[in-house]
Amino acid sequence: MKNAEKNIILGTIDEILEEHFEQKKNEVAGFVNRHFSLNEAVKIQRQSVLLDLVFYPLNALWAIPFLTAKKGIEIADKLGWSQGNSLIKKVPSGFKTRYQKVSERILLDEFLASSQDEVFQKIQKELQLDSHFSEGELAQIKRKMSDLYKEEVDRFSSAQVLVTDLITTVLTLCVGKMFFNDGGLGVTGMGSKIARNVANKDAAEHFFFGKNLGAAFYSAFPVAPTQTQVVAATLGVGLLLTVCSIAVAVFSDPLRKVLGIQGYKLTTLVQSLEQNLYVLLKNEIKNKMKQNKGSIAA
Repeated sequence: MKNAEKNIILGTIDEILEEHFEQKKNEVAGFVNRHFSLNEAVKIQRQSVLLDLVFYPLNALWAIPFLTAKKGIEIADKLGWSQGNSLIKKVPSGFKTRYQKVSERILLDEFLASSQDEVFQKIQKELQLDSHFSEGELAQIKRKMSDLYKEEVDRFSSAQVLVTDLITTVLTLCVGKMFFNDGGLGVTGMGSKIARNVANKDAAEHFFFGKNLGAAFYSAFPVAPTQTQVVAATLGVGLLLTVCSIAVAVFSDPLRKVLGIQGYKLTTLVQSLEQNLYVLLKNEIKNKMKQNKGSIAA
């Protein structure tokens, strides 16, 4: 494969990708209308809610520490320490809920279902890649393309969920500030506060000088809540957080649809796929040229 031939191949690949993904961009609006309505979100959530009861509060608690760590690594990278970039890529931005997995599957199976095969077959047919690559090499390229599609969808989905989880986390902090005058309280902190209030109120009810004097006395000398009260209060706060997370998840997609954010994000996903596929195929061709030169030199 000579340089002139390589340039022709790359130019053809660029044209094929541009034409294909321009068509996918035109399909974005229809896909968004079908799959990001409130009815669709409720339908998916209703099927997923039991399995996701743990993941919603867990993701909401994880969102701020992850973003803080990511921002710290970005700052460190600007200062010259780049090793953290590879580390943060291995850390999940959240834990996939069933709702997220179903959304990803819809995106891959419907919107991008035939995209990979169409691109590969058209490139293979027009450029006669069989004459340049072995059957095993072509299968490897196809696997890499498939992995790239999955990575792009995962990145898109994770970004969507991270925003949802961050909203829930901020809501939790606001509740702590509003009701306990402490914006730094988490689930356990609010649970402990509620348990102490319940314990003091219960003690005041049984104070031998009456409830009002009891309230004054135990405000000065609060009683320690029982472990049962702490656990019950914490579970109650956790349940409230879960309900908020589910509500945010159900309403966030339709809201982003109305605001045009979903369409914009999906268009960005399509553009990213086009660019990264071109880079992938370009690298495969460059590697093949190096192999050919090595074979000739040998």
